[in-house]
Amino acid sequence: MMAAGFGTSFALTGTTTTAMTAAPAAYAGTASALFNTTRQIGSAAGVALGGTLLATAAGYGAGLRTAMAVGAAAYLAAAVLGLYCVPARPAEH
Repeated sequence: MMAAGFGTSFALTGTTTTAMTAAPAAYAGTASALFNTTRQIGSAAGVALGGTLLATAAGYGAGLRTAMAVGAAAYLAAAVLGLYCVPARPAEH
C-alpha cells in the first residue's frame, strides 16, 4: 500500500504537467478546474470501490488482494488512455 501511495504522488506531478501543457493558454483555468474535478471524483470513487471490495470479499487478505488488483487495473487503463488521448506536444525549434 505504501508503494501505491508513492506511485500516486509521483504520478500526479506528471499528469498535472501533461494536462496543463496540452491545453491552450487561453483555457488554462478551465483545464485546471476540469483536471482537478475529475481527479477528485476519481479519487473518491476509487476509495469507495476499494473499501467496498475490501469489506465484501471473503476474508481480509482476499479483499485486500482484490482491491489492489482492481486498483492496478484502473491505473493500467488510465495509462493506456493517456497514451491515446493526450495529444503529442509540437516540437519546438
